[in-house]
Amino acid sequence: MDGLIQPESAEADFAELIGRLGSRLVEVAPLTQLRVRDHRRGCYRVRLADGRVFKYRRMPTARRAEMVERLTTLIDSPQIPRVVDRCGTGLLIEFVNARTLGRDDISPEFLAETASLQGRIHRTKVYDLLPEGTSTDAKKHVGRLRSSIDRLVSLHALTVCEGNDLCALALSHAPRSSDSGLTHNDFCSHNILLAAAGSFFVVDNETVAIGPYDFDLARTWYLWPMNPRARAAYWDGYARHRDPVDFVSSFYFWIIYVMARSALFRLRGESPKAAVPLGKLRHLLTGFDTNTSEPHLFM
Repeated sequence: MDGLIQPESAEADFAELIGRLGSRLVEVAPLTQLRVRDHRRGCYRVRLADGRVFKYRRMPTARRAEMVERLTTLIDSPQIPRVVDRCGTGLLIEFVNARTLGRDDISPEFLAETASLQGRIHRTKVYDLLPEGTSTDAKKHVGRLRSSIDRLVSLHALTVCEGNDLCALALSHAPRSSDSGLTHNDFCSHNILLAAAGSFFVVDNETVAIGPYDFDLARTWYLWPMNPRARAAYWDGYARHRDPVDFVSSFYFWIIYVMARSALFRLRGESPKAAVPLGKLRHLLTGFDTNTSEPHLFM
């Protein structure tokens, strides 16, 4: 591998995975470099002499890499690239040769199909992978939301008044329960690629986890802005597998929860993009009609 770019990863894990492929490595090209605190996660395109191409991804821990492999294997869809092999913290994943979405690609029909896939992911049976003691009680998430907003206030990212108002709004729409299972947590247009034949693929699935479905829907709402017509088409597709009525009724709780955590994540990474979720949180207090419990206009 002399002269090739080497992933900033556990070199033994990477070398072991490449050695199992039975072909000479000819290219390692960085796809993304994500810095989170003091940990660096690498993502690379790996090309072999026999023409095969894979994505190599390092996870924070070997346990997390194993969980991603197990969870993605459970999803019965060719639109989710397979984990081909795993060693330590390293994952070798099918590489999708497709293009990013353009504005003209996103029709109501396309939105319904992608939403249907998210619904199928949420209906995936996880059985023994559910953590012991998993409950539908939402108290844990209420506590985490409070903690996230308190932390934003202590960092002076929000004023005390803003923090109190956001907590009050969120808690007035807090769910009593939250159905949990397999969630994607990064399901948005940026991670959807379109193949030449018209089929689509969802990539960057290393965020899969066990968690509340409505948190996952709130992440999609936040990461994938849509106009009301597009959003309606999306919910129609999702409803083929799960009714989003619970999400609608607790909409403000989940989006405040998601945006507060996103702001904290970015502040910890000293990212200037922390201003984006913080601005949206403030807009909730000034631009939305917070008296309605069914915010269809904002969905």
